[in-house]
Amino acid sequence: MCGIVGIISKKMSLEMKSSILSDMNKAIYHRGPDDSGQHISGDVGIGMRRLSILDLGNSGHQPMHLENYNLSMVYNGEIYNYKELKAELIGLGHKFVGLSDSEVVIHAYAEWKNEAFSKFNGMFAIAIWNSDNEELILCRDRCGEKPLFYWEKDSEFAFSSEMKALFKHPYIEKNTSMINKESLYHYLILNSPPSPSTLLSNIKQVSPGEILSIKKGDMSRAHYWIMPELEPDYSITESKAIKDIEELLEDSIHLRLRSDVPVGVFLSGGVDSSLIASISSKSIPEIKTFAVGYDNAVKADESIFAQQVADHIGTKHETIIVKSSDLDVKSLISVGDDPLANQTVIPYLKLAEQAAKEVKVVLSGDGGDEFFCGYSRRLLMSRVLKVRRYIPKQIWNSTFNFGSKVFKRGVLNWLLRVHNFDSEVDYLMQFQIGIPLDLVSKLVGRSGVIRFPDNYQVKNGEINFHQLNYHTATTYLTDTVLKTSDRATMHHSIESRTPFTDHRLIEAASIIPQEIHFKNGTSKYILKKILSKYLPESMINRPKKGFGLPGRQWLNEDWSWLFDTYLTNEKISASGVFDPSIVEYILEKYKNKGRGFDAILWRVLIFQLWWDTYIED
Repeated sequence: MCGIVGIISKKMSLEMKSSILSDMNKAIYHRGPDDSGQHISGDVGIGMRRLSILDLGNSGHQPMHLENYNLSMVYNGEIYNYKELKAELIGLGHKFVGLSDSEVVIHAYAEWKNEAFSKFNGMFAIAIWNSDNEELILCRDRCGEKPLFYWEKDSEFAFSSEMKALFKHPYIEKNTSMINKESLYHYLILNSPPSPSTLLSNIKQVSPGEILSIKKGDMSRAHYWIMPELEPDYSITESKAIKDIEELLEDSIHLRLRSDVPVGVFLSGGVDSSLIASISSKSIPEIKTFAVGYDNAVKADESIFAQQVADHIGTKHETIIVKSSDLDVKSLISVGDDPLANQTVIPYLKLAEQAAKEVKVVLSGDGGDEFFCGYSRRLLMSRVLKVRRYIPKQIWNSTFNFGSKVFKRGVLNWLLRVHNFDSEVDYLMQFQIGIPLDLVSKLVGRSGVIRFPDNYQVKNGEINFHQLNYHTATTYLTDTVLKTSDRATMHHSIESRTPFTDHRLIEAASIIPQEIHFKNGTSKYILKKILSKYLPESMINRPKKGFGLPGRQWLNEDWSWLFDTYLTNEKISASGVFDPSIVEYILEKYKNKGRGFDAILWRVLIFQLWWDTYIED
């Protein structure tokens, strides 16, 4: 696990390139405090920060070179099947000097070129410079677990693992005029700008599963993997589905336990993390597990369930208590530098900070909900969308609009508001943010609903519970869940690994019919059947809570000063991005107990803090 940076410049001197690479590396020191390096070859410079996980000696140092192929590489992540690939490469005549997966990556590219990426089972952001044909290759893992940002203008180019490193580049503009209003609108609804966009129009992300080539000033892109469509194979029996998923999950976890440093598990007590902890404990008896608990916030606290699971399977368990006073505004913005407004980053940071004292690698359950029908709220949404297709839009919207005027407060008012929509994707997004999308448009000074990226659109054809869960895999999972996990753990220099994002599992789950995934109205039916081998039914079939925090409670109490301090007319007018009158209107609704307005205010708050920190006006 590392952080990587790089530049291409015909204007800069060697000394200037070296200085900029050093500054960019310093900005992501937390991603790799164990080692650093840089390499400059003509117009190109690459650099890295290393967090040593495999082969802790100097043979894993980067940038890594393969002289007989004229290749240089920096790489962030882990290739879990590196031992198997190494054996194959040795059979093809390749010679290795160390034991790291990094060396396997560069040899694999030398042997198979871009086809190597589809052979990797892992999470990664890779940059390879081929001095023979003057080509820079950037590649990102299938689900976007590892971040990779880039900027290009007039044949100048730069890339990095985090945006804050790009902000050290002297040619990159970072002022209010560069803010992309379309991405800002999407950010306010989704917690984070959707890939490949960022809030700045001049900085982009390499998309999950994408290869970017920069060759003599020309840029091209291709995908080596795309999230498979749901194509149910009705010949699959329940017993075969459970057997196949169990075998793949066990192998995925086994591969992700490969490490030369201590490994632990983030355990919430839910199905996904409990299954990972249970299987992991077979390979590592008394493996360390970590859970979050809350002080005086019973509704959000799952720590009692995590403790029950830990006691049953025999792990060395620790509960980390998170308090409202743990809010660190500076860390919050440093972690979310692109930005990221997911409130769960706050407990995640505390969890990672404490876990880092014991382990250097953690396994987490991210991805289980998306691929195995875990979001129960999507059942209601799928039913609403099915009914909506048979009712004329004018009748539907006028009914819900009238209802929201009659019932002006409370949960009923909120439900009536979010169910007043034009398109299916608008409904999904409106349900997520909790307020009408046209109000978000007015907030950013636009009229009408702004179209969402293609991967957010609802596919034509039948709408069902499985499809709407799966829809989150290319949207919420990549742009919020995995981003939160990466940023929070790397902020404290530990590595998070997610067994459920193994592409073999994803592909296998995509062909299993909903009738098995959701048998008898049971979400995560397959995973629960596997988990029943390890835990009693009372620990498995309990209401889902999800990883969250008592944000609304704390915003009304200890955090109330945040809105009063940062969302004043003066502050809003200074950034010049939001309509102050709309912010004032939303604040008034929130203070009058209006349901659903806290989420949008939190995102405006995070933007304002981000703007204060990074934007130069």
